[in-house]
Amino acid sequence: MLNKPLSQPSSLLKLKEDRVQARFEPKEHRYFGPNGEVYTSVTQAMRIYTEKAYEGIPKETLKRKAELGTAVHLATEYYDEDDLDIGACNPKLIPYIDAYARFKEEIKPEIIFKELRLIHPRRFYAGAIDRVVFLDDSFWIIDLKTTRLLYEFVGIQLAAYAELLNANLECPIPFKRAALQLKDDGTYVFSKHEADDDWYAFLACLTLNNWNINHGSPFKYRL
Repeated sequence: MLNKPLSQPSSLLKLKEDRVQARFEPKEHRYFGPNGEVYTSVTQAMRIYTEKAYEGIPKETLKRKAELGTAVHLATEYYDEDDLDIGACNPKLIPYIDAYARFKEEIKPEIIFKELRLIHPRRFYAGAIDRVVFLDDSFWIIDLKTTRLLYEFVGIQLAAYAELLNANLECPIPFKRAALQLKDDGTYVFSKHEADDDWYAFLACLTLNNWNINHGSPFKYRL
């Protein structure tokens, strides 16, 4: 699956040819650079929020939900390429695929990039941007969600993706941001995020994550 611009106005979003190439290992959920260096992912940096949001949920439940999300992401990617065999899909995925199809039919976004994995060359974090689209005369970064609830901190995640993409573009541009919640009843929610301080919140998350990596647990005793 190629991450290449599909059509106009995609020509305005030109990725730098000398950008650092990201290699993703799904089992470990880790990003590596060309020389094997490990990069913190947006998801890892956001654990200060996600661990709180999902505390108390059994690990097996979280694992099943994560596997569902991964399968839905892959199915929608094939759907975008008009290469999805609906008959071969797990029946549990069908409502989420229907929701995505309804979103595309009703909103009519022009998809420019999908599942775009990048590394920030100065902040040294990595991530996968689900969709970059052109909609209503604006460029949008969209994150697909299959969770039952949408949290406000998703805006922080999206801000990290916006900065990540701009750091890899020849000409940075302003992006609008939204989460696309695909629901198990075949409906969807398009949730916009516009807080100006989302990026600064992510920088704080990234700084704390890096401190923990460099110093170990913040709760250890000094003797």
